[in-house]
Amino acid sequence: MTTLQPPVTNTILPPHSIDDERALLGAILISPDVFDEVAGIVSDDDFYVERHRWIWEAFRQLRERDMDIDVTTVSGVLGERLESAGGGAYLVRLLSWPPSSLHALSYARRVAELSARRSMLRGASEIARQAHDEKIPFDDVLASAERYIFDIAQKAIGGGDFQSAKLLVSSLMSRLESGEPPPGVSTGLPALDDIFRMRPGDFIVLAGRPGNGKTSLLMQIACHAAIQKRIPVAVFSLEMPAESIMERLVSHVTGIPFDRMQNNSLSPHEWTLFADVTGTLAESLLFVNDTPYITPVQIRSQCMRLASTHGLGLVVIDYLQLVGGSGRYKTRVEEVTEISRAMKTLARELGVPVLVAAQLSRAVEQRQDKRPMLSDLRSSGSIEQDADIVIFVYPRGEDKAAKFLSVEKHRNGPTGTAEMLFSGATFRFSGYEE
Repeated sequence: MTTLQPPVTNTILPPHSIDDERALLGAILISPDVFDEVAGIVSDDDFYVERHRWIWEAFRQLRERDMDIDVTTVSGVLGERLESAGGGAYLVRLLSWPPSSLHALSYARRVAELSARRSMLRGASEIARQAHDEKIPFDDVLASAERYIFDIAQKAIGGGDFQSAKLLVSSLMSRLESGEPPPGVSTGLPALDDIFRMRPGDFIVLAGRPGNGKTSLLMQIACHAAIQKRIPVAVFSLEMPAESIMERLVSHVTGIPFDRMQNNSLSPHEWTLFADVTGTLAESLLFVNDTPYITPVQIRSQCMRLASTHGLGLVVIDYLQLVGGSGRYKTRVEEVTEISRAMKTLARELGVPVLVAAQLSRAVEQRQDKRPMLSDLRSSGSIEQDADIVIFVYPRGEDKAAKFLSVEKHRNGPTGTAEMLFSGATFRFSGYEE
């Protein structure tokens, strides 16, 4: 007699762990204070089993009401859902599931990680669907893919841990007692360094009208950091090819006029200077990406890759209004707002200064007083809001070589103005005292 066997299925379930979910809920029922430790790691949607999600929501609601978490109170909050959640008996059984509440953080991290993996699978499925649908523009498909990954990464980063006042005060005291200079990257211009240093996590905006030397100043600061301070620097040049950036840098460092290099008319002495400087530049930790249309997600990805291979101490972007958004927007203001906030997030996440050039609106040219104002930042007021430091470069009178560098916003220090001379032949800013 033949025994009928159940059909074999090849269904692959998405990543999950019922055991970790039960252990986490049980740990909280044993020690309710554990909820506050894990609430920043796990959210309602992270539970694979629906009744576990309901129980977690009950925990959260009780905490929000400042009530105790126990079998009785949780049963009351569940109400009509109680029987579907397994009844009071299931809640009691959860108490015996974890060996103790000591490993609650491990359970929480495991639940959150598996939830992130499920999100990646859902995102991959949606990306595949859009990729197959040729009616959807490719740029939209790419933007969706970037957004899925970015959102998952942001959630995975989490809220971080608190640092005690004792630890922070001890760190500050150690630095002050050491006599070391304030943390941050020098610009290489003493008049600017007296006002600020580019600190880790700072979002710094250098703004001006076209033709005032924004790109030159960005590259001068990048060159100083990479050559003089041996700091790994990532340069994103959205407007100019990498070869042109390098020509400008060589002109800046050697003092050889840019047009002489373009015309291949270097003197023997200039050839010697050229050979010396190019050797130094070649050994520097300067990296240039000249992708003309790049999004914040792509910038982040490139920076993370560079940081893992060579380290990273400074990010330079020329310029903000050329960075692409990650989706469709009703207005340009909405797009620039997202880009600006992404730049600030990038600086905090990487733990390095992010120095970005930005365009000023034409309004500054229409005023009697040509000194720019924060409201002149083009396309979005969010640039002014998000930036830790805003520097304006603008003419000082009729002399085209005379420039003002004005620090108009400094979240953690003073503002001020530095008088500079700008050489258009070698793309170099210098102080009057030099």
